[in-house]
Amino acid sequence: MTDISRVNGVDIEDTQKKRNKFYEKNSTPRSPIETMRVRYWYEGLKQRTLLSSAYALEKYFEKESFKRNGNGTIRHYRSKWSGYDKDLNTPKSETLKRVELLAPGSTRELGHPLWEIMRSVGKKSVDADAYMRTLSVDIQAVIFSSEFSGLSAYSKRVPVTQRLLEMLEKRASLDCVACLICLILEATQQKRSATAVKAARALHNVLLMIAIELQARKIASPFLDWVIEHILPLGVLPHLKLWMITSDYVFASAHVNVMVYQTASRQGKSLDWPHRVKVMQRLIQGRMGFDVYYAMRPHFEIRSDLKDIPIKLVKDFERASKLRTWGWKCILEGRSERVPPKELFQ
Repeated sequence: MTDISRVNGVDIEDTQKKRNKFYEKNSTPRSPIETMRVRYWYEGLKQRTLLSSAYALEKYFEKESFKRNGNGTIRHYRSKWSGYDKDLNTPKSETLKRVELLAPGSTRELGHPLWEIMRSVGKKSVDADAYMRTLSVDIQAVIFSSEFSGLSAYSKRVPVTQRLLEMLEKRASLDCVACLICLILEATQQKRSATAVKAARALHNVLLMIAIELQARKIASPFLDWVIEHILPLGVLPHLKLWMITSDYVFASAHVNVMVYQTASRQGKSLDWPHRVKVMQRLIQGRMGFDVYYAMRPHFEIRSDLKDIPIKLVKDFERASKLRTWGWKCILEGRSERVPPKELFQ
């Protein structure tokens, strides 16, 4: 993952431009999910190799594509990788094998279980247990517990509790996102609305951490658009509607990632991704001040199509809005206030 210099280097201002560019490119029959997974894979290889063009990547991973003259100059090459850059093609198994040798783990990015569950939404019910066994080992260690029957061992699902959700947040990754989407879909199918609300809040927190990385991979706009449309509304209280767009997540993610380094002990240092997540989780949970905690809470609006909403719910909503405004004011002005003014709770 990236350090503070690359976080600062990610362009957070052109989210709408990238969204428009993505959907312009994808006016063809290729599905947006197919294009997203290829783009995520392709941009990941650019990050790993520090190569910026399709030509350079093809030369690095598939030298045999380049035919040379007798004097060693390049006569022609297949220009296959420009198709990946232009969102026209998906790499075949032969290409993936070559790339995997030089970039271990890249094949899984293209065939990640996240893309599978995205394709299934609205088409079929989810076999959550079977699906979660395809996720990374660290996620499975949270979701399943080991049991024994005589000399045989087996695993079973752990109940979805707040502690489990926080353990998943601590492992923020594509696998974590896939797991939380699965939990929300499962809870919705089983009509466990309280669980769906809690899992959606955990997904919101994870998106705050990873949105800047999705932006660096150039899939923040289409992916977050999809999550905001298809998943997060399943975990919203009945009298509310989500009032956040992709740029809100990218903007908040940039700030929370940068805040990781705004202490004397971490300033100027590079941190690995698990360490960054640990600090970001503490920030989002309010353990380093309630200004960030309230700023990073989801932004909702009262549903205008409902009547007779209890006064207490309306007051709770208004209080949350004031606290969120206060939290962002602190962040944008560069000051830290651990506790909100008392009048905001009235």
